[in-house]
Amino acid sequence: MKSALFVDFDNVFSQLRQLQPEAAERFARQPVDWLGWLIESLALPEPHAPGARRRLLVRRCYLNPNWYQNYRHAFLRAGFEIVDCPPVTQQGKTSTDIHMVLDIVELLQHETHYDEFIVFSADADFTPVLRKLRRYDRRTTVLA
Repeated sequence: MKSALFVDFDNVFSQLRQLQPEAAERFARQPVDWLGWLIESLALPEPHAPGARRRLLVRRCYLNPNWYQNYRHAFLRAGFEIVDCPPVTQQGKTSTDIHMVLDIVELLQHETHYDEFIVFSADADFTPVLRKLRRYDRRTTVLA
């Protein structure tokens, strides 16, 4: 199964840090570990062919470089493309959601037919793009 993974780093890290600071640090410093789980252990969406495996052809991590620069290299070593999303307002808001949605829609039109789009974020703003993916008969997986 050809998959594309989109990680909203700021969102996932900050949510985890509130619940379990140690888990947040593991997520940020050891992405290879949870990627292994994602590829090998997370059940594939139905229906799928027997023996099918998830292949992460796209790995993108959207990250605020002003706050989370220290975690960048761990994701680069894990094969991620980093998309810098610095604050665009005085309140520190970033445009991460927009970047992710634009990239997802762009890959929907890509010559490579991605079977599955995985969004790693606790943000409900992605519901419209997930619906759009389903209309195009693409599987969606949300990790929150």
